[in-house]
Amino acid sequence: MKFNKLEITEKLLLGLEKLEYYEMTDIQEKAIPEILKGKDVVGQAQTGTGKTLAFLLPIIQNAKKGKIECLILAPTRELVVQIKDEAKKFQKYSDFKVGEIIGGESYSKQFELIRSKPNIICGTPGRIIDHLEKGKLKLDDLKYFVIDEADEMLKVGFKDEIDKIIEFLPKKRQSLLFSATMNPNVKKIADKIMSSPINIAVSKGLATTKNIEQYAIIVKEREKLKILTRVLDIRRGESAIVFGRTKKRADELSLALNELGYPTRALHGDLIQRQRLQILREFKAGSFDVLIATDVAARGIDVNNIKYIFNFDLPQEVEYYVHRIGRCGRAGKPGTSISFLRDVEMPHLEKIRKETHSKIEIIPQPTKEDVELANINIAVDKILDKYEAGGNENFFKSAKQLLQKYDDVKLLAAALSNHSSSKKGQLPTLTGEPPVRIKSKGNHYGDRKGHNSKNNRRTRIRRRR
Repeated sequence: MKFNKLEITEKLLLGLEKLEYYEMTDIQEKAIPEILKGKDVVGQAQTGTGKTLAFLLPIIQNAKKGKIECLILAPTRELVVQIKDEAKKFQKYSDFKVGEIIGGESYSKQFELIRSKPNIICGTPGRIIDHLEKGKLKLDDLKYFVIDEADEMLKVGFKDEIDKIIEFLPKKRQSLLFSATMNPNVKKIADKIMSSPINIAVSKGLATTKNIEQYAIIVKEREKLKILTRVLDIRRGESAIVFGRTKKRADELSLALNELGYPTRALHGDLIQRQRLQILREFKAGSFDVLIATDVAARGIDVNNIKYIFNFDLPQEVEYYVHRIGRCGRAGKPGTSISFLRDVEMPHLEKIRKETHSKIEIIPQPTKEDVELANINIAVDKILDKYEAGGNENFFKSAKQLLQKYDDVKLLAAALSNHSSSKKGQLPTLTGEPPVRIKSKGNHYGDRKGHNSKNNRRTRIRRRR
């Protein structure tokens, strides 16, 4: 269904067209008309399906300047900024104002924002409560209350904060709740904030996006870095996110890859907000192709055209697997995920397959020969691009002299060799991580009991001897 079938202003339709939004996704087609009717809505849709626009568009359509009409809660600062940025795209096409209230930023600037009465405030629960309890933020004119990523909100412990915020809301309002998964705790929140909600589900359980090809490589822990560099060489120049299990892992991996000549940055919860946003800006701008991230950042990364997701470590939670790979294959574009796993993690991979209804194919480790072939293909492309672009006349005389003096095949082979590049350097050794195991009685994900003590040592990166 096209957006022009909706009852929204011509100016807003023009904005959608300018921003290249033509066809609605499933969640948008089902949710937007109900929200426009004033219904409370519970929407279940996996990440990357366009649910942000599903709740933003009706709110923007009905915005009236000069009143705080909408409060949107999200679990992470990155996701708050992502929602705000999505809304700001439409400021040229509708008379409204949007702002963010998150931790780690100046209170005085946020006081100034509140005084300006933006139509839409996007925020994290903790800082929103600060302003509510100080009496700085008043929600008397609120028309919309939105909780995005409700399952993650509860997972990271925001239930009490949500309950507190609800106390400050006017009784008469429209409530919208969106979540990738639906569980009893999410339903309890929905029951508390909503009146006869419309339930919309466009994904069941933890289903993954169909346009993401999913693969896994069986590899020993100590060989993960070597295999990752080979995969990166073969897929050189493509935007990718590599997920590690811990902040220490992300930092070590980023340092190791940079030493080997692969420009990367690490994104995790220990960085201050300004640093995290700067890294995302640089990644979006193409300053580097590979981002190393932990699960805390998985839902807040909104970067178009990410082609590959690498699970350097399998996540402990099946749900996190879904959110990780959902960073690629967004808006119907193709994507590929490759997970590195150890032999003992096969049962956990089967659990992921079963719960996500996914086909995850085991593929062989890339070899040196695979990398060399990829390098040759890249070299051929470089030479052909230069040939087709023209402008090489100044080299014709030298080329003829060389062909008269040397064998043409050997000469072309030398040119290909010169254009073929590979990363050099001795591989650093990373601190070992324990394997992920199926949770059972007396055994939890990441349980280290019974593992070789060498895997438990937390040492700094050291060179192989």
